[in-house]
Amino acid sequence: LCVELKDGATATEDDIQAFLRERLASYKVPKRVLFFGDDEIPMNRSGTKVQHEQLLAVVQERLTP
Repeated sequence: LCVELKDGATATEDDIQAFLRERLASYKVPKRVLFFGDDEIPMNRSGTKVQHEQLLAVVQERLTP
């Protein structure tokens, strides 16, 4: 799960997972939560849609030890 927190908001991976456990079936709760800062999630030129292939490359890079 990729998360971009709003300005001033704080959360941890455990916080997000606990929140989702209360609302989703256990198999739907993500095992990992990745946090992104402003402008780290690749968007299209108009900033309205996530560029999924580019985001996947960033996620794979972060998860590689």
